[in-house]
Amino acid sequence: MGASRLGFYDVPNVECRHCGETSLHRVTAFGKYFSLSIVPMFPTGVTMTAECEHCNKTIPQHEFPPALNQQYKPNKARLKRPWWHYAGVAAIAIFWIFGLVSNAIDSLDPRSEMLKNDIAQMRRTPLESDTLATKLSTMYMVATIGDQLDEADFNYLVKVKGDNALMLVSIPTLDDYDEESREQMMEVMEMVADQQFDLLTKNMYYGLRSSNKNLVVKTPTNYIVDDNIANSYLYDFYGAKE
Repeated sequence: MGASRLGFYDVPNVECRHCGETSLHRVTAFGKYFSLSIVPMFPTGVTMTAECEHCNKTIPQHEFPPALNQQYKPNKARLKRPWWHYAGVAAIAIFWIFGLVSNAIDSLDPRSEMLKNDIAQMRRTPLESDTLATKLSTMYMVATIGDQLDEADFNYLVKVKGDNALMLVSIPTLDDYDEESREQMMEVMEMVADQQFDLLTKNMYYGLRSSNKNLVVKTPTNYIVDDNIANSYLYDFYGAKE
């Protein structure tokens, strides 16, 4: 929780409950907000204090006499909340809108369906003819990364298209691994590709996925480790957008 000053207004001729004098009282309003760490998320209310001009005593809101309470509504319009009281809600809304826009853009790109089709063709047990995926499967079986990997749940796809090569690995429990472990898993993919003579001159596109999203992507121009990476980073494998 947090609070910041919204403003003030003066109320004349109010009897002070401390000194007994009838004098001007300055009412100061504070806007309260809920915060995560130091980031304000959303407003939660307003609290006020009043100060007697004569004795300088501060009066909390629950001790306001009727003369002070009655002046709140007429002066409410002067008490403006700063925009940053809504910073958390605004950030969430921006990310949500960005996600909608990104998905809309993806849906307009024909390469989106190409990648979805390739992801759908990922296999738990590589075909005998798919020697590169078989090597990849073998490497993960012997790799020791974080907790013991359950290679039996992995899905693989390796595809070559002209000067480009796509290597996808799906690990259902990948969300449970930290960033360092995910990078080590990507290194295994690169190690296998580097040992494949016919891939040495290819533009490599790597996607390391959980069951439904990319968590590590590496292309000739990008290397990203994040909690949800857009599929569009892999689209150039299929060539330029038509």
